[in-house]
Amino acid sequence: MKHNGLSLVELIAVMAIMSSLVAMGTLNFDRISRKYAIEGQTRALYAELMDLRLSALYKKKVRAATLTPTLFNSYSSLDKDNKPVGLISSKRLNWVIAPNAMVTTIRFDTHGLTSNLGSICTEPSDNPAALDSIIVSMTRINMGKLKSGSVCKKEIVKDDIDIR
Repeated sequence: MKHNGLSLVELIAVMAIMSSLVAMGTLNFDRISRKYAIEGQTRALYAELMDLRLSALYKKKVRAATLTPTLFNSYSSLDKDNKPVGLISSKRLNWVIAPNAMVTTIRFDTHGLTSNLGSICTEPSDNPAALDSIIVSMTRINMGKLKSGSVCKKEIVKDDIDIR
C-alpha cells in the first residue's frame, strides 16, 4: 500500500522542532540587537566628542559637552562663569550611562585638549556589546569594553577597560 502525505505524528514532531528553533532564534535576536544598539550608542558618543574636539581645534574656539545618564548635549562656547552656552545639539541616550562614574562636563580648549578626564560607561556593565565605554584623557578619546567584574569609575583606570 502506498502512503501519500504525512501522518499526524510526523506533522506534530516537525511542528515541535520548528517551534523550538524559532524560540531559540528569538532569544538570540534580542541579545544581538541589544549588543549592536549599545555599540551604536558608544560609537555615536565617541563621534560627537571627536567632532567637538576637532571643532575646538580647527576653529580655535572653546567647545563643551554635558552628560547626564540619559542625555548628551554639545555647546559652542562657555560663558564668563565657565558654564556651557550655545547649544549645538542634544541627543537622548537609549542606554543609560553609569551616573556615579561619568564625567558630567567635558570642555575642549582652543588646542583641542581637555582637563576633564574620566570614563563614560554604558549600564549594565555585563552587557554583550564589544564596545561599551569611552575614556577621555587630556589628548585622546578611546573606546573600549569594560572588563567583567570591573566597575566604571570617574578616574581613568586603563586596567578596567580593554581599549579597542
